[in-house]
Amino acid sequence: VRRRLGDGRYAERRRQCEEAAAVLGVPQLRDATLEQVEDAAMDDTLRRRARHVVTEDARVLEAVAALRAGDVADLGPLLLASHASLRNDFEVSSPELDRIVDGAVALGALGARLTGAGFGGFTVALVPGAALGPMLEHFGGDAFEVRPSAGVRSYP
Repeated sequence: VRRRLGDGRYAERRRQCEEAAAVLGVPQLRDATLEQVEDAAMDDTLRRRARHVVTEDARVLEAVAALRAGDVADLGPLLLASHASLRNDFEVSSPELDRIVDGAVALGALGARLTGAGFGGFTVALVPGAALGPMLEHFGGDAFEVRPSAGVRSYP
């Protein structure tokens, strides 16, 4: 499914997040706690948008800790929770992306989620080596293998 960011829904999510932050009295949603979000007097849509941002920030911190500890398997549930939040609270997934995530897990992925801004596009899956061949075969030319690296570093 081609990504559709020009239809205003991405900008709408941004406005909703800014409005939720204003209701919570914080500069950005990253400054709010989940308790603040759940206790605030706001409509359900704003609460779901804010809950996604706050819980996603927490998942990122958990993912960093897992990677630093070498606990790659701990990333799987975080990816799945992230996708569920993107689907349910931020409402940027699609039935096609949901099927890909479910299919990847059924084929042995430890976790998967949509990536990018949503509204179509791509998924990323954490796949153990033994499941990689069947995964690539199942998804055919629509899937490709990438391997993590240490990333960019600055040198003195």
